[in-house]
Amino acid sequence: MRTKNRLLRIVLLALAVLTFVTWYWLKPSKSKAEAGAVSAEEVNSTVDEPTRKSQLRQDAQIRDKENDIVRELDQKPSYQMTVAKSSFDPVADAEYKKTLPFQIFASGGIGKIVDQDGKIILQSDTKNAIFKIEVSPDRTRIAVHRGSGKYDIIKPSSGETIRLPQQPPGENMLGFGSWHWIDDKTLIGVSGKTIPHNHDHAGHRCEEPRISQSVLYRYDLNERKISQVALPPGLDTEIVSVRAVDEAGKVQLWPDGQGESYTDASLGWFEIRPTE
Repeated sequence: MRTKNRLLRIVLLALAVLTFVTWYWLKPSKSKAEAGAVSAEEVNSTVDEPTRKSQLRQDAQIRDKENDIVRELDQKPSYQMTVAKSSFDPVADAEYKKTLPFQIFASGGIGKIVDQDGKIILQSDTKNAIFKIEVSPDRTRIAVHRGSGKYDIIKPSSGETIRLPQQPPGENMLGFGSWHWIDDKTLIGVSGKTIPHNHDHAGHRCEEPRISQSVLYRYDLNERKISQVALPPGLDTEIVSVRAVDEAGKVQLWPDGQGESYTDASLGWFEIRPTE
């Protein structure tokens, strides 16, 4: 009897196993599309978030590079300097200036400008000093250096006064140290990029700005517009000043800080032209 019961249990267990195996193999399977969708969902849940963040970072870097290019194009100088020849004679130029219709009598910012008849055209006061002047080629206007980067263009016949920009646009830019006439309606000014700092290497506070590079600008009186002029390539120094301007408007560059006795220190003569 016991043997029959044991045999019956074995048969029932075998039937149960056979039924499960048959069900497993005959159950409906997922389509490849469904399987792919599940796989994609699984991948999305584990991979897409880091990938998305990485792609966002790459997109941001590309936008930054594009913005840098746009800024560089916006800041590209509108004018350039090309090498030129000049027959400028400093002795003759000094004699010519003695014949100008306006003369300055000033010291330390205090003084006056008079015409050929001795009439006072302009006199300094507590707010407006007079350090030096330059008369326009057509002899109708005077560029008056007021100090601290301030220059006024004065037309004595009408009293018209134009204040030139005191400082160029941008950060860490030096105020204009000089303006020179190129022609009757155009001037060239010298500024510079300064190195921001608070203290020197020894820990002492530095008051004088350090200049990393001179920057030249052209000012159009008709348009009241300032435009950057690129320094010519190949100069021995990037810190320069304008030494002279000849009758044709060509500019002589000079290493800034060189004394008058350095007659061979000239960096050459250059013509200012629109950037190609």
